[in-house]
Amino acid sequence: MEKALDSWREATHLVQQTTKNQLDAAIALAREITRRSYTTIGCQTIGTIIEELRLRQELADMTLKQLTSGRDLINNIIELLTNMLPLKQLPEQVLRRIFILACSSTRCEFDRESTDPIIIIPAVCKRWREIALGTASLWSHVDVDLDRYTARSQIFRGHSRITPPFTVITNKYISHKTEFFLRRAQGRPFDVHFRFAGEPEAAQDLVRLFKPYVSHIKSLVFSHAAIDTLLDAMLTLCTQNDSPSALKKIAVYRGMLYTREYHFSWAQFPLRGLTILKLRHMCNRYSYLKMNELLSILSENPSLRVLQLNITTITLDELDETPTVLLPNLEHLDISEMSDNEVLVCLLSVLNVGTQELRLMIDLTNDPDLYAATCDFFQRANVLSFGFRNASVQDGTDNFDKYLEKLPHLTSLLMNIDGNWHVPLVPTEDNGAEKNRWPSLKALYLLSYGSDRIIAENLREVVQSLSLSQITLVYPGRSHSQDPDVILSQGGFMNKGGADDQSLVEWLKPRVFRFDVKMLNLERAFDWDDVLEASETFEHDDAPMVYRTMM
Repeated sequence: MEKALDSWREATHLVQQTTKNQLDAAIALAREITRRSYTTIGCQTIGTIIEELRLRQELADMTLKQLTSGRDLINNIIELLTNMLPLKQLPEQVLRRIFILACSSTRCEFDRESTDPIIIIPAVCKRWREIALGTASLWSHVDVDLDRYTARSQIFRGHSRITPPFTVITNKYISHKTEFFLRRAQGRPFDVHFRFAGEPEAAQDLVRLFKPYVSHIKSLVFSHAAIDTLLDAMLTLCTQNDSPSALKKIAVYRGMLYTREYHFSWAQFPLRGLTILKLRHMCNRYSYLKMNELLSILSENPSLRVLQLNITTITLDELDETPTVLLPNLEHLDISEMSDNEVLVCLLSVLNVGTQELRLMIDLTNDPDLYAATCDFFQRANVLSFGFRNASVQDGTDNFDKYLEKLPHLTSLLMNIDGNWHVPLVPTEDNGAEKNRWPSLKALYLLSYGSDRIIAENLREVVQSLSLSQITLVYPGRSHSQDPDVILSQGGFMNKGGADDQSLVEWLKPRVFRFDVKMLNLERAFDWDDVLEASETFEHDDAPMVYRTMM
């Protein structure tokens, strides 16, 4: 290879030098001829020169053809070598995945002034552009920041996990850029995520911005308190009768801010085809739910896969009857942090789910009616993943056993440790002599707000008592370091008692298949279904995480 390259370089150098010498000689000859006259050169000499020049011209044409062939051959070699680049050998689906991950960690904004790219790779630039333009998922998520502190102009900023971040200001230039961005979704569904509340006046601007693409809006997510006018405008836009709706997901995480003194009624919106409905903090006098409205929404959306109702006031007023609600596709039901047990009893009584695996989140309670309704629901549902966030010292232990004994085939358990290790995962002498009360339990998820050392102190005994294959520690990102190694070190997971002792992480390696640390960004709310799925899919882009596998 090197020898061939050296020969080619030497030959190329000789051709260049010879061609230059010949050109210089021709120029000198032309100058000499122009100085002389016909009488000084002579007729015979002129004829001889013409004949020789014509011969040289033929040789030059022949050489030019050879050089052209050489140039074409060089182009072929360049193309061959370009195709041999490692990035060229990667399958297209791998490159698409790389591009998605790269865009998720890059911040860029639309600006009038162009800037130079950080990295230029000419050999792959064209292919990457083709892949980027052809990958609709790169343009399928729009984050909207409504900055209520920005004088007259509303600013929409986006920094999505999937799409390059962008800034949208309500003027023609930036609006054009936004439309250009949305057009690249190629007519496929995209998500709209509102990250800040904003001002009520922004509602009409939002309607004008998204109206041409309303039939492609797949989800509406409000991770901060939703202004009533904005929520009203976007739901009205997405459910208007004159256009087909692609809306599959509605999520309101921080409740609603009201600017008008009237009750926000969900009944006015003909919601159809939803697969995800998440409502949190809908508890003030203008945003609470009526049970008849909720049951109507659920009845009209039998394809629901995820239903989450947390810290939400639901009234039983005007409820004449409790019809059965069929949700055969329901996979995740989170009704934790609900204070009204009567509402929970009603909801559990009317829900009829299918036989697919169900993840259920509910608070442990001593209320006999709610416990009976929950046990009855266990009989009608295939609950394989069970989670709870609230279990007090007084009743948590007994309730844990009461609930878990009704779920003998439980495979996943999700717990909020919350500073204390109250729940008896490890059997004691009073619990009997059996070593493992839940042989099917394989995955344990532990939410910690500062109890990591308590977890570390008890985890060995838990692992020895259960047949676990996965342990996941979940931390709120705002109160801990973002580095999993630092978290584990501070929590005692990396500590060794002596030189010959193993740290807890080293001890866990041969005993569990996976040990995960996940950080939750609480600015975008906490969801157990995001804990379970966000590390494997981009679907839950309203609650991004930093994911780290320790094994």
